[in-house]
Amino acid sequence: MSITPTEAMVHVLVPLAGHAVIVGNGESHTLEPGMALLIAGTEKITSVWVAGSRALILHVPRASIQAVSSRLYGNSRRLAAIDCRFALVAQAVVPDDAAEMTEKRILETLVDALRASPQEAVLFPLARSVQRAVDHIRANPVLSWTIADLAAVAGVTAGTLRRNFSTCLGMSVTQLVLQARIEWVRGRLESVTESRSIGELSIAAGFGASGMLNRTYQRHFGETPSQTRTRAFRSRRD
Repeated sequence: MSITPTEAMVHVLVPLAGHAVIVGNGESHTLEPGMALLIAGTEKITSVWVAGSRALILHVPRASIQAVSSRLYGNSRRLAAIDCRFALVAQAVVPDDAAEMTEKRILETLVDALRASPQEAVLFPLARSVQRAVDHIRANPVLSWTIADLAAVAGVTAGTLRRNFSTCLGMSVTQLVLQARIEWVRGRLESVTESRSIGELSIAAGFGASGMLNRTYQRHFGETPSQTRTRAFRSRRD
């Protein structure tokens, strides 16, 4: 069986029984249960399985792995164009309870296993242009950022920055700005030195009328700005 990854799609081979000899990129190795193979390089690989072998083959969008890894690392990451053997038992991605087999769970399991690989440092390099833009947004969340401003900071074109945000973070520049503003408001509401009203904070953060802030804030944090401020006040009083 031959598999060729693309810029958009990578593949993961997870043996269930038996073993295979994997040939590609000028080398060969054996793949057996307990190990898996990430196929994310630029060349086709060929797997030759012994009779009676069984395996799970996952076709995963590269952007999905990058978005999960960025969230778990806490900064912008990309997935390198390399193949990697890593430890992974089939039960980790095929649980007994099928209801638990969600896309999110599988992706997090894969990324956690890849992060435990000796090749972690080269597998998930920092997406530097994206991170430069992210750092500027988070440092100044209430500014009216334009994609041109951020592209200049990141050192790439506006189109490249849009694409890299989507593929590395799983969100748009606009969505990240909104998230940063909501988090800024939360920080102010929890601060002992903040005296501005919720309406004033809403305007300062670029939301205008507080009604828009309330709706966005509640979707993001599961509580209203007033509830956050009340909880923070009670916590300080106690």
